[in-house]
Formats: sequence, C-alpha cells, structure tokens
Amino acid sequence: MTARGGCPGDRDRRPVLPLRAGGRASSGARPHDERGSGTGLTVTVLAVVLLVGGVVVGVGAAVLATAVTRDHADLAALAGARAVRGGGDACTAAEQTARQNGARVLDCEVAGDEWQFVVTAEVAQPIGLEVGGRALELRAVAHAGSSELAGR
Repeated sequence: MTARGGCPGDRDRRPVLPLRAGGRASSGARPHDERGSGTGLTVTVLAVVLLVGGVVVGVGAAVLATAVTRDHADLAALAGARAVRGGGDACTAAEQTARQNGARVLDCEVAGDEWQFVVTAEVAQPIGLEVGGRALELRAVAHAGSSELAGR
C-alpha cells in the first residue's frame, strides 16, 4: 500500500469502459441513439405489405367479377338458343336465365331462321359499388346458335 491508501500502480490505471459493437469503447453516452428505429421500419414494411395485399385482392375481385358476368351472358345466350330450337321465345328465356343468376339482359337479338340462327345477349351484372349514387355494373355480350352465323 502507498501513502495515499491505494495499491502501487493505481494512478496508471484508466477506468474500464464497456465495449460497443465493433470493439470500440463506449463512454456510456449515446450521441446517436438508434433505439426504436426498428419499429419505424417494421411499420413501414407492414404498411407496404397491406397496400400490396389490398391491390392484389382488388384486382382478383375485378377479374372474378368479369368472368362471372361473361358466364351469365353465355348462359343467357345459350338459354335463348335452346328456346329457339324448341320453338320458344329466345329473349324471354335469356331474360329469365339472367335474372335467376342475378343479372339483367340489356339487349337481346335473334338473327336467322329456326335452323340457322344466332342469339345475342348483352348482360349487366351489378358489382355492389356506387359512385355518385349510381350503382356500378359490368357488362358482357355473348352469342349462341348455329356456327355458320356466329361470326356475323
């Protein structure tokens, strides 16, 4: 012991500082505190994922609704063609079939005679959205009948 009450060589010792990442000593003060920066990044990534997911779901719903509307137009035209073959009214059959499927016939035409004919049905399908108080709907046109007249 020395006269000052310490061990010999104490005055040569420096205080031990904790090590930071990278092996550099830290003085304890954090001039560039990065706590919480991961939260901001996580929120941003989550927002982007939700936005992209919403767009994908919206596009998928639009594609599905378009396909359903086309199917309803096809069914209406086929029902009309079957009615013509059976001697009935094509447009009445097309309208009934469209109504049963939740659509409506906008236009119905029959061309040809009882042996060679084409039934054309234009169908509208509501999609459940309104803009300015007006319901939005998808439209599709389908033809059914004799193949010779189908390309008219």
